[in-house]
Amino acid sequence: MSSVFTAVFAYLRAIVGFILLLWRNPNF
Repeated sequence: MSSVFTAVFAYLRAIVGFILLLWRNPNF
């Protein structure tokens, strides 16, 4: 259960980081 929570948290953090990267990209 703990490993699943860690995987989900890492997945959500990757999505948020990707969105912030696109949002701060002046070419987007």
